Amino acid sequence: MNFILYFFGSGLAFFTGAAMILLGVVLRSGFQGKRIARLVAYLVSLGLISVILSATPFPIWSYGILVGVTMVWLKDNGASKTKPWLNIGVVVLWLVALGFEVPYQLRPSIKLGSTKPIYVIGDSVTAGIGGSETPWTRLLADSGFHVRSYAQPGVTTGEALLQAQQIPAEEGLVIIEMGGNDLLGSTRSAQFRQDLEKLLAHLRGKKHRLLMFELPLPPFCNGFGSAQRELSQKHGVELIPKRLFMGVFSATAGTIDSIHLSQAGHQQMAELVRSIMVKQ
Repeated sequence: MNFILYFFGSGLAFFTGAAMILLGVVLRSGFQGKRIARLVAYLVSLGLISVILSATPFPIWSYGILVGVTMVWLKDNGASKTKPWLNIGVVVLWLVALGFEVPYQLRPSIKLGSTKPIYVIGDSVTAGIGGSETPWTRLLADSGFHVRSYAQPGVTTGEALLQAQQIPAEEGLVIIEMGGNDLLGSTRSAQFRQDLEKLLAHLRGKKHRLLMFELPLPPFCNGFGSAQRELSQKHGVELIPKRLFMGVFSATAGTIDSIHLSQAGHQQMAELVRSIMVKQ
């Protein structure tokens, strides 16, 4: 079960699906026969399903082009004179798509002065749920960072503005772990975008450096990811890849209930954030 959650929530489903489609092109280009044709149809169909369910936050029109061209290629019987061009077109389109997605998988590196404060805005993933667990923010503070957490359980992105308003004007790094309650609740992606825009605009106005956890996305929740990526570019926010975030949730004993972190999960979150920080 943990692997399935990680497979889709981390974005691995997109890379696996794209690889299956490209493998299908290679097989049909180099081999003939009904068995190969059936194998290619199976691989490419499964690959398309995997990509669609990955909720990779591409624009809808780009999904239309990727799926449409791939389906035209798949239905081509091999007799058409356009087949070589279709092969090339499918390969180029998917390589371009992979090229756009790869940068979002890279771990950021934040240079932080030894006296610079770290402010954390978050929900119960950061604050905990009142159990015996020591939150990851406190573990991070115990390792020598100046951390102040404003996280509260149950908070949505719209409500997080109240946390942001408590952050002092002293310039520092703000870590944003927010959006899970929106994603699992009744907030629509359009409202999430508006709320996140207000939050980031407020923090940017204070000239803080901003670091945000990218949300692991269930199938068909692309809009939340699109909002994060587009607004992060607009406001100069660095993103922690969802594959790293999801790695904590899918780890053995990482959570209490698949949503809230166990003590082992909090420890992994602290280690994840520490791995991004480079003290000056």
